[in-house]
Amino acid sequence: MEIIAFGRKTLQKPKGQFSKKIAYYPAVFLISVLWGVGITPSIANDNNAASSSVKSATQATSNALSSIILGNAMGGSGSFKLKLGSAPQFNHFSVLDKGDDNQISGAESSREESGRGGIAASPDLSNWSIWATPVVSGFKNNIAPYTSTGTVSIALMGLEYNHDDTIIAGLSYAYSSVDANTTYNGGTLKSISKTVSPYLVYILNDRWMLDASAGFGQANPETKVSGVTGKTSSQSNFATVGVTNTIEMGKVLVRPRASYTVYKDYLAGYTNSANVTNGALTSWLYQTKLGGTVSYEVKPFSPFISAYSIFNSWSMTPSNTAPSAYASTYQVQIGANTSKGPFYGTAAFQFEKSTSQFRIYGGIRF
Repeated sequence: MEIIAFGRKTLQKPKGQFSKKIAYYPAVFLISVLWGVGITPSIANDNNAASSSVKSATQATSNALSSIILGNAMGGSGSFKLKLGSAPQFNHFSVLDKGDDNQISGAESSREESGRGGIAASPDLSNWSIWATPVVSGFKNNIAPYTSTGTVSIALMGLEYNHDDTIIAGLSYAYSSVDANTTYNGGTLKSISKTVSPYLVYILNDRWMLDASAGFGQANPETKVSGVTGKTSSQSNFATVGVTNTIEMGKVLVRPRASYTVYKDYLAGYTNSANVTNGALTSWLYQTKLGGTVSYEVKPFSPFISAYSIFNSWSMTPSNTAPSAYASTYQVQIGANTSKGPFYGTAAFQFEKSTSQFRIYGGIRF
């Protein structure tokens, strides 16, 4: 928000004001003449093209974090997890990010199996733990006019504290790389971002849990269009609150979920290699998701399917910028978890109106 302060003597012309007007009015006249004869001054906004790719990276990080922290709370993990204060041993449970903030795929069928119903049930283990996971997400955005395709690669890690299987709090760090094509103008975008995210889960009982998370990230996107390069800085923030229910029916798990997320992406103005000025861009996206996931817990493959209704609203600055979102849409994810010996992984395909993503994750148990 910009605040303009006016002095008390607003009618008094400050020193130098006359000289500023001498420079100002000819500049306005020159721009008017250029527009009048069909010559456009060197003012553009390639940030519009970059914004959809930056938003895809922000959403991928938010969804990955939500998936992992919910998996941890249910007694599984979408990551390698080391309990502090115990003998060094990595434990993996078949839970992965699939672009869905409620998926807790392959978690052990009941929290009661651990004795007390959670990940900190063993009395000889510390309440502190660390976790880490890689995520690779390919995206395709066909929402005109700023279409784009690309890949987001994320390395996530975190420190977590579990209080009596009721409150789980943690802090995560995400290092992500975006490699995208801004297809509408034949350009490319590359970016490295770093995001710090605190999170909190409150387990009401064996069936219900509440969660909240936030992310604060910075990046330096680089664009290239027809040989013209540019570099700017960006800030990406998000905040999510959600509620999840778990219904067990033998090997079938049903998990209804509702969540609300606010995304903010800011790209600073810059001048590219052709001396064209690109203005700053700020986008706010407010997203409500209602739906759920059904999974069938078998070995070696555990298939799952999720379906959501999504409701979006937004605010853009400049206000005439077209958003890369629909007011309402659907979202479906189809995938499977697999494990054999020390190897495990998940592949999932997510699609919604005019956009799609494919995510894959895997590793080796220690």
